[in-house]
Amino acid sequence: MTRMLELRGFRADRGRFLLTTGLSKDCDKDSNFCWSSPTTVHILERDFVDFQRWDRLLRRASSYSTSCPRFPTKRLRKLSKINWRRGKQSAGWRIELQKNVKACENWLNAAFAQLSMLQQREFLDEDLYTAAKRKQMALREDNKHARDLQQYFTSKELVDVVVRRVLEYIKQRDVVWLEPSCGDGRFLTALLRAGAHGVRAQVCLGDFLVSRSCISTDKLVVAIGNPPFGARGDDGRDLVHHFFQHAAREWRAGVIAFISWKLITQLPLTDYQFEFRERDKLKLVRQPSVFQLFAQMKK
Repeated sequence: MTRMLELRGFRADRGRFLLTTGLSKDCDKDSNFCWSSPTTVHILERDFVDFQRWDRLLRRASSYSTSCPRFPTKRLRKLSKINWRRGKQSAGWRIELQKNVKACENWLNAAFAQLSMLQQREFLDEDLYTAAKRKQMALREDNKHARDLQQYFTSKELVDVVVRRVLEYIKQRDVVWLEPSCGDGRFLTALLRAGAHGVRAQVCLGDFLVSRSCISTDKLVVAIGNPPFGARGDDGRDLVHHFFQHAAREWRAGVIAFISWKLITQLPLTDYQFEFRERDKLKLVRQPSVFQLFAQMKK
């Protein structure tokens, strides 16, 4: 295999590995991308997480080669403890580093060869690399914000279970369904799948915990959904408690069917029941939880 990347050092002050590349100037016919001249040496500063990302990408790909060496986590971490420049003793180079450098270099080239042309360009081109890092940082911030807000989407299978349990309990046809944290309306569509007739949706944007009921007292209100839990309210209580309380007191819900946190021992649910949006894709996440169904006692 023609070596494409060389591990040249590590800058501890910036936390980045130094790499060089000097390749033939053959062009890829499909991409119109030309490699650098062999006489031109590009010094790249790249992060440890860049290599971790390669490993994740390749392991998810069906074309991942079993002959590719394992990701050298320990070796890379050892090389990132001190400043060093390859071949320069005055810059921290020691002969005992050679074995780790070679092993890491072998992995880098084996993994790099399996990346797509676009991914290779993104790694080698400074402008593309910088733009990609900014995009990744923005996505991480968005994902963190979504997690802080407990924005987990209930899976279709779990929604169907909850709706089925509630329909088994209530016998009335004329029901007002209240979903305090409707998200993308999964419980509403589950009702339609369950055979509900005459369903009319009224979507309100606002803070449920300060909302006021507009439902007449002769109607049966069924509060259903997956309100945020885990976050704390101003009084220190879990936020889901406020949803229970407001649904019962203000909206006079006769039935409350909420998915709640695991410490409340009701119907346990399997861990992988929630979906989290990341990079325009939904992935299943572990969120141990239970399903609770409360009904108002008849006087």
